[in-house]
Amino acid sequence: MLALLLAGCTSGDPGGPSVEHPPRADLPSAVAQPPFVEEVPRADAYLFGDTTLDIALTLDEDAIEALADSRQEAKNAPFVPATFTLGADTYTVTLRLKGGMGSFRPYWDKPSFRIDFSGVDPDGDLHGLRWLILNNLIQDKSMLGEHLAYETYRILGLPAGRHGFARVSINGELFGLYGVVEAVEHDLLERYWPTDADGLLIEGGVDFVPGDEEGFKTPQDGDQTPLYDAVAALDAAPPDRYFATLGEWFEADQLLDVWAIELATGNPDAYVTRHNNYYVYWRPDAARWVMLPWGTDTAFLDPLEWSEDWYEGELYLKCLAAPACEEALRGRLAKVAAWWDTGEIHALVETVAARTEADCMADPRSDGGADGCASARHRLRGFVEDRGAELEAILGE
Repeated sequence: MLALLLAGCTSGDPGGPSVEHPPRADLPSAVAQPPFVEEVPRADAYLFGDTTLDIALTLDEDAIEALADSRQEAKNAPFVPATFTLGADTYTVTLRLKGGMGSFRPYWDKPSFRIDFSGVDPDGDLHGLRWLILNNLIQDKSMLGEHLAYETYRILGLPAGRHGFARVSINGELFGLYGVVEAVEHDLLERYWPTDADGLLIEGGVDFVPGDEEGFKTPQDGDQTPLYDAVAALDAAPPDRYFATLGEWFEADQLLDVWAIELATGNPDAYVTRHNNYYVYWRPDAARWVMLPWGTDTAFLDPLEWSEDWYEGELYLKCLAAPACEEALRGRLAKVAAWWDTGEIHALVETVAARTEADCMADPRSDGGADGCASARHRLRGFVEDRGAELEAILGE
């Protein structure tokens, strides 16, 4: 069944990198879709490389008091001044707590941070990056899933933020192992689409349905007309025209690939399941929307089925109800399943697990401690081991 689906899987334009690269020799030709690779190595590449960083934050008493007053979700948390030290370099920044229901932790626990290198100096940056996210990895005691999910998107050629690891201390006190996450903002868009990076960027949490348009956040402004027009067109499209209409408004192969990876990596808090943790970007030159993954810290925990009655992503549900769209989506999932069968994901797990083992086991603010880390990693390895056969079963339905 998998071979048949791969044979019928169209390559298409995934809406990803504008730089062409030869197919990867280690993947089947139907799977080969290389990730974005810069022609010239970027100065910020080491932030997301193979070395765990040591980042020191310094906050004064007023800043700590302001952060400590943010006791729930970080929506209205203030930005406060701080210094950010990495190696021999120190930067004056502003930062605030980050996170929503589930991932948010108050300052005295293990908070996540959104750091603005231009918050004090408008021209400030970290090797070209204005924003950097430090995620607390609190929802996944293995501290692996977030990194593995972002890497899966990038390995399979989809535009996605880069991810690394750091040991973070605040005023000399170790707060533990953090994920270093590239923010979805203009710099990321410009890496993927150098001449097409000035369109409308919106953050999910609501859906592409009539009435939700005003609920999107807009980290980068632009003409809102394509949002309203796409929502209206997709809402009106009958099943026999739905896939064609989807392709008129989205880079369809890329969108279906995002959904296929969400399913394969078992992320229960993303677009397919909760219309959450995603961005969409309107590429003016291409006149299409692109979906970008975000908030992957619940991936690789529990397997997802093809459909469940609690799934909420309206575009996905309409795709399942449209035969042409469902067939195309199965083809994209088959591509992911074929990559899974190469064993690259298993090797990636072991490489990242070995690199972060000591820091995960010794994290001073982890909910689960060393036992929780060890147990969660055992469970994650089981998920990865079993998932290939589970994807085959889904495709055979």
